[in-house]
Amino acid sequence: MRGLDDRVGLHLDQRGGEGRAVPHDRARALGVGLPYALTVSIFGGTADSVALWFKSIGREEWFYYYLTFMIGISLVVYLFMRDTKADSAMHRHV
Repeated sequence: MRGLDDRVGLHLDQRGGEGRAVPHDRARALGVGLPYALTVSIFGGTADSVALWFKSIGREEWFYYYLTFMIGISLVVYLFMRDTKADSAMHRHV
């Protein structure tokens, strides 16, 4: 059934008779969902373990430094991320 869905999707996505197709919905969903899932699992998934480890070594206050460090990483990524509204790459894929 997947093959039929792909063929119908490619047929319906043709623009101007050029035969180009928009990537399949699942590919777009993967492009959005995978980075989000990795970020949540790395940063959010380690918070409990790190907090318990700091508690076990008697340095619970270090957890705040860990959180500040993770927030700093996030801030650096956001500061250097290109603006997709002004600098879009869609013209290369159309």
